[in-house]
Amino acid sequence: MPYTKTKDGSLVNEVTLGDGYPLSNDLKPLKVGGEASPIEMSTSLPDGSDNAKVKVRGDLEVTGGLNFKNDVEVDLSFDDLSLSGDLDVAGSVGIGTDSPATTLDVEGTVSYKHTAFTTAGPTDDLDVSGTTVLEVDTSSNNVTIGGFTGGVQGQILYLIKTVTANSLVIEHNEGGGSQDIFFTESSDKTITNYGGVTLYCNGTSWFALDS
Repeated sequence: MPYTKTKDGSLVNEVTLGDGYPLSNDLKPLKVGGEASPIEMSTSLPDGSDNAKVKVRGDLEVTGGLNFKNDVEVDLSFDDLSLSGDLDVAGSVGIGTDSPATTLDVEGTVSYKHTAFTTAGPTDDLDVSGTTVLEVDTSSNNVTIGGFTGGVQGQILYLIKTVTANSLVIEHNEGGGSQDIFFTESSDKTITNYGGVTLYCNGTSWFALDS
């Protein structure tokens, strides 16, 4: 591992993160730089154990990818983690818990990205990339939606009318070349009061999960 320059200008060949084990020249555990692997950490500790717990006291910001290559368990905990790029985790992720029971275990509430929409339409190519909640405001006019773009396989979309004025019309199998919407009743759906529908995307079309 290259020497690290400290604040006073001296050179050392080990780095300590927080109050954990030192990252020494013998282990060569930390490598920073390069686009493919900007950060690499060894999972072997000086005492010979295979499981390393890496703790960062404060903020950790990673630009690029964060990858752990050894086939052992690594426990990570952060005060704050800011990641610009991809985080590849072979295991479970817990938010608010250190013992996740599922692939993603969130002990708390989850807020989804929502998009506000008011255009009268008909709109057959509404972009819902990265959107989970589509909040439709019909206070000024009726709104007609005939299809979407940007949907990916497995995406769930909650389409919600938030006011009582006017109507929200969702067209069944509009056929305009976009990602069409399909209802069990095989007919357009009109919502005149509060309410909405839940839609599932298979990558090419959207299907209502409720009638």
